[in-house]
Amino acid sequence: STNTGFDYTLEDEDGLTDTGSVAITVECSDITDTDGDGLTDCEESTGIDNPSTVLVPNGTSDPLNACDPDSNHPLCDSDNDELTNDEEVALGTDPNNADSDGDGIIDGQEVVDNTNPLDDCDHNGGKALPESDCDADGLTTAQE
Repeated sequence: STNTGFDYTLEDEDGLTDTGSVAITVECSDITDTDGDGLTDCEESTGIDNPSTVLVPNGTSDPLNACDPDSNHPLCDSDNDELTNDEEVALGTDPNNADSDGDGIIDGQEVVDNTNPLDDCDHNGGKALPESDCDADGLTTAQE
């Protein structure tokens, strides 16, 4: 737990201004880590360290986003395509582009569909790019 003292000025319903000092005690004893990034939800939302955890927060961050505060975290999904950045690197897709092949289907859905997220001709319900020749007949999609 950490004690944080601060000065405040408060105008309440009586119209008078009260000035004083208050000490607030915040405990981050809960070890819930919703986004799995190694910082507890309390640490992320308050910026106060829980000494029982390995990481130390550097300010506040989003407890529901593994990319915040560490965009290099293995669970980070920078483009929100349902694949982590590490999974995208392994697949060769772009971790900053949800639809690496531009066919209108996000990369994560293509993996679920067992289609190639790097081939705009291989998709379920998407659309090939105009310059693609998906049937290898020498004519692009736009020409056909």
